[in-house]
Amino acid sequence: MEIFNSLVGPFQAAWDRRVSIAYRGSAQLCDFDHVPIWFEGTDPATRKQPLHVDVKLELWSRSRRVSLLPDEAEGEIDGLQLLQGSKMFSKRFPGATLEPDSAPIEVLFYLQSSDPQLLRQQVGKQIKIRFRTTRRSRRPRIRLRLDELKS
Repeated sequence: MEIFNSLVGPFQAAWDRRVSIAYRGSAQLCDFDHVPIWFEGTDPATRKQPLHVDVKLELWSRSRRVSLLPDEAEGEIDGLQLLQGSKMFSKRFPGATLEPDSAPIEVLFYLQSSDPQLLRQQVGKQIKIRFRTTRRSRRPRIRLRLDELKS
């Protein structure tokens, strides 16, 4: 079987244009401002911004070739569109180059809604995140459960 895979593998990779990624991660509501500046005497618990989603992922390639994910990601939860960034401190999906048989790449980015209060009603539901690809292929997507606000 190993000989068959070594002969057929390159042809299969040329024919199969899908970007195949694997992942594990979390999506959690957050209202912290994420600004890395601290002033003495201020309480970090009082630093708030509109609700957004913190997405933490580990990504790796499941294919035999390099998978490129440019820095564009979008989310959706029950028809509610989520865009990259947050109001005060924008952290976008940085893009990723996923090499075959390499260690997972860790990424952190934020998603926001045009109506942040609607996010609170979506706790426990599935967030669908789609990534743009560099070639004409089906857009890779992942699903994460939206967790409650950090306390």
